[in-house]
Amino acid sequence: MKRKHFAVLALGCFAAAAVAACTAQEDTAARSASIDADASASIRGPAAPPPEAGESRIAVVYFSEPETADRRALQGSTEALARIIRDRTGGALLRIERDAPYPSSHDALVSEARGERDRDSRPLIRSLGDLSGYDTIFLGYPIWWYDMPMPVYSFLETYDLSGKTIIPFVTHGGSGLTGTADRIAAAEPGADVRGPAYEVYRTDVPEAGPSVLRWLGRLGF
Repeated sequence: MKRKHFAVLALGCFAAAAVAACTAQEDTAARSASIDADASASIRGPAAPPPEAGESRIAVVYFSEPETADRRALQGSTEALARIIRDRTGGALLRIERDAPYPSSHDALVSEARGERDRDSRPLIRSLGDLSGYDTIFLGYPIWWYDMPMPVYSFLETYDLSGKTIIPFVTHGGSGLTGTADRIAAAEPGADVRGPAYEVYRTDVPEAGPSVLRWLGRLGF
């Protein structure tokens, strides 16, 4: 496993928002799931198998963490964007999960995430399976403390994405990308990190569907 170190950045904030229906093209689950309002949350699911011949060679990989013990019951901002991208592209939907679950309370989650950032930690993550069959990786994450969550670094340092195209999409609380696209490129020097990345402020997520589709159209999807 390769390891790279990045500068520890100043205080930031968790990206999160309650999500409702955006357009008719969004997944039905994104319209009906219960929503967590404080953290970017998602439905836990198994890793998808590599694509068969003739199937999409796109994977939509994302990190999202709810502030609740029942992670299966919630869906949040990064999850919602990932599902819109999956529906448009036909790609596989894969969630990055820390091997040891984060605390479900807000204060404990914030404290643990900040501690990981301050230590430049690489927490163990669950396997996403074989990614060799995918040519394009949409990579989504909330901005935590002006940076990617540390499990996203674990993903980038676990999987060699050389020769693949990586397209970031980000939810945030006002900080924007905070240079994370450049850090992805540094972590995966053999990959083509393609832009522009999609970024959305947390309170704008409920209306983000049309802008996500326009962004995908500009990228050729």
